[in-house]
Amino acid sequence: MKHTNAKIQPRRGNSRKQVENISLQEGETITVEGLGGPDPLPLANQSLLLRGQVIRSPTHQAALRFQSLPLPVGPGTFHFHYQAYLLSCHFPRRPAYGDVTVSSLHPGGSARFHCASGYQLRGARLLTCVNATQPFWDSQEPICIGEWAPTEKARCREEE
Repeated sequence: MKHTNAKIQPRRGNSRKQVENISLQEGETITVEGLGGPDPLPLANQSLLLRGQVIRSPTHQAALRFQSLPLPVGPGTFHFHYQAYLLSCHFPRRPAYGDVTVSSLHPGGSARFHCASGYQLRGARLLTCVNATQPFWDSQEPICIGEWAPTEKARCREEE
């Protein structure tokens, strides 16, 4: 029996397929194409499909083209399985003495940070969730630092 198992995980404007198993007889072909654009986009074929292989598509639509051996060898078969779910970034940590507002945890979403009065933000004010196999924020979460901290110079003036 010839079969292909794959997972498709849609994301903001694209999807990911992961090959779980593939077994084709010599002469059989299978092609995976991304749909949704002006023309089908070739994503993979039997020579590229390996167990654990991740196939990415710029859309949520895919076509599988399977060509089996002619009779009398018999018609071939394949099995295509997928699971769909949205991946997202983790919720960013709220900085001590500050806050964070999140537009979305999905790729393309943003997290905006600000500090309480008397504190300055150290780090990026705006983080964006980046699309990847495991989505991530494009920078580390910032921290809030007190605007006034005693310095050696300030202490000397106080003692005078």
